[in-house]
Amino acid sequence: MRFEILFSTRNGDDFDALGEMLSALQPAPLNASVIRAAEGAMRELAHRSSGSHRLPLVDYLVAASAQEIGGAVIHYDRDYDTLGEILEFESVWLAPAGAVS
Repeated sequence: MRFEILFSTRNGDDFDALGEMLSALQPAPLNASVIRAAEGAMRELAHRSSGSHRLPLVDYLVAASAQEIGGAVIHYDRDYDTLGEILEFESVWLAPAGAVS
């Protein structure tokens, strides 16, 4: 989601520059079916083991949105591998785990 990426900018100029670079990305929907899929994934993890569903809510929404459009999530976060076991989207590491400090 562009929204989450743009959150990392430090000022208005950075926001505008990054927003322009991201303009080629297909927007992912945030609709009722995405929310249902995110909740379903949370439910499935909650039934796997106690507390395993306590991932950041935005990770559920990003993954479910990627599933909705048949897309991928490029990330540096193990949570997307976990969500990729439940939801149908491609989980792509930006760099190998542990490579970025």
